[in-house]
Amino acid sequence: MVNMNTTNLKLYCREIGRNFVANLDNIFSIITIFTGLIIIYLSLFAGIGQYGLGLAFLVSPFGYYVLKKRLDIPIEKSENNDENKYSTFFLANNIIYFTLFCLSIIILWNTVYYRPAIYFYIITIAYFTLFVEILYRPNDRMFTSFIMIKTLLLSLSYRFGRYYIFPTIPGNDTHAHISTTKYIIADGNINGLLTEFYAPRYFYTPLWHIYESISRIIMDIGFKEVLFFTIVFLFLIITSLFIYLIAKKIFNEEIALIAFILANIVDMLFVRGVTNINTGSFVHIFIVITLYCLIQYKNKPIYSFFSLLFMVCSILTHQLSTAAFLIIIFSLYMGKILYTYLYTNINLQNHISIKLNTVVFFFIVILFYWSTMGYVQKTTFFAGMVSRLETTISDMINEYLSSGQAVSTNYGEMFSQFSFLSNLLYNFGYSMLIGLAILGILILLNRRFISEIYLSYICVALILFLLIYPGTFIGLNYLFIPHRFISHLEIFLVMFASLSIYYIYTLSNTNKEIFYNANKILAALIVVVLIFFMITTPYVNRADPLYEADRVQRTEYTHSELKSIEWNNYHQADKELMVDPLVEKRPISTVERINTSGIQLIKYPKNVYIQDISSNILIRQYARNNPYLISRGTFGTTKIYEMEFLLNIVPEECNNIYSNNLASVYRSKYI
Repeated sequence: MVNMNTTNLKLYCREIGRNFVANLDNIFSIITIFTGLIIIYLSLFAGIGQYGLGLAFLVSPFGYYVLKKRLDIPIEKSENNDENKYSTFFLANNIIYFTLFCLSIIILWNTVYYRPAIYFYIITIAYFTLFVEILYRPNDRMFTSFIMIKTLLLSLSYRFGRYYIFPTIPGNDTHAHISTTKYIIADGNINGLLTEFYAPRYFYTPLWHIYESISRIIMDIGFKEVLFFTIVFLFLIITSLFIYLIAKKIFNEEIALIAFILANIVDMLFVRGVTNINTGSFVHIFIVITLYCLIQYKNKPIYSFFSLLFMVCSILTHQLSTAAFLIIIFSLYMGKILYTYLYTNINLQNHISIKLNTVVFFFIVILFYWSTMGYVQKTTFFAGMVSRLETTISDMINEYLSSGQAVSTNYGEMFSQFSFLSNLLYNFGYSMLIGLAILGILILLNRRFISEIYLSYICVALILFLLIYPGTFIGLNYLFIPHRFISHLEIFLVMFASLSIYYIYTLSNTNKEIFYNANKILAALIVVVLIFFMITTPYVNRADPLYEADRVQRTEYTHSELKSIEWNNYHQADKELMVDPLVEKRPISTVERINTSGIQLIKYPKNVYIQDISSNILIRQYARNNPYLISRGTFGTTKIYEMEFLLNIVPEECNNIYSNNLASVYRSKYI
């Protein structure tokens, strides 16, 4: 009797499991809708401002419901278009592309310190011609390679325009890493890093700095040019190429090419590869190559060796990105285990080559190295992280107990200051990417398509998302830097989004031609809007935003501003130069176009008494036009510097001793 009851229970549980698996896409759709409602609610009443994200979660399941009944095209299918019909289209499309490309170069050549709106319209249309060509090209390797070359050519010109729009190197972290690299070049080894003020942490993670030091010595050019060739150029090519190879392996050629384009334009990969380069850029390269190695079914020992090699290299490069790498590897393994538990029809040609010993090896090596790595106050890096975790949890508990609500974060405070439309537009391109990725995930969760690789990648995306958003909301933002994880998440989002774009465009109903054309028009519209809002993201284009200009500040300096600093250094060598906060927080020593030896910069004081100021004072025209400068910190901290009083009193109480069209240097009349 007991055995019969046990057998019945097993059969009942198995039946529940089968129903769960068969309806996994529907279950996830319901969860997604509720998540969207929660995000909208928190945006309205808790001030998190993620309206675009909430709408993406709400809309995507309904889009999947529309497409679900028409999912009759296998992912592996790749249509062979007629090459004869393609020739006329190919000629016309490429005339448009190269005309637009030449116009964009002419605009860049003839503008200084900004790119007009027409430039972004031209770049958007040029990228769109590539998307159209992907779906109409014949299955010929030559045409595929030509599309990829044109994509890289356009992307490099776009990055060149952003990178060289000012004489200074964009970003904040980049300058600290360049300074560290200069110490290595000067000393010929990394031992000197232990004695510098901020560099000891890089003594244990020197791989990026050694690479840049060697590159600088061999190439014998300025650091700005070295970074462009060794990071901007290589980061673009390697990340987009391996994302293409992965998508081609698990999907098909068309989806892979769409993913290739998206990898060239998504915002946070652009930030990591252009506007705020740091050592984590290297780890992104290690991650995409490792992901490719893990889906290879031949020569596994070789690919396994390279996977382990890149894991070790990441540990020697950047701590936070290595943590993200570990989370990705762990999530892949969890997805593999989950698939094995839920499904019995394991396809050996569509699995991921990751085992528990790989995860354990990576974790143990990280734990060992971080336990020996120096941090601050004579403790190890691991002990420092444990202490930070303890402090974070303690602060969370205290705030929950005292206020009875979620811990307030700097990110929430930042978004709560702005309107619905402002928050929607601020990261609209990213929100669209999330929405398309969710649609792609729902398609892959359909029982027709689900596989071990798909479920593993979905697990990675879900776990990273939970860390970035709910993790930040409950107060973990001081334990790690959540916005740094978004670029890792986007590696997977571009593949899911490419799948959904492909299906929206390709699905057809032969009985109703109007729906067939509507799908193509809708896909084209989605792609155009996505491209435009990705390449015009305000926090990517701080100097020339097309919208939400009040939310970003220019962080690079013009030649005239730099010359005013250099003048003070030459003619007032014994004088400190008082500057606005946006100048003070970035090392001028990395600017090689001016003489910066012995330069002394200090920030404007909170309370201004001209009689007590012995330093010279730099007033930029940009500061006059923006007397309320906004400075954003690493953990989402926002500081607003009110300088209107100082800007008014300095011209009255000081003598103008140097001036050009964009900056002036003043000295107090009382000294």
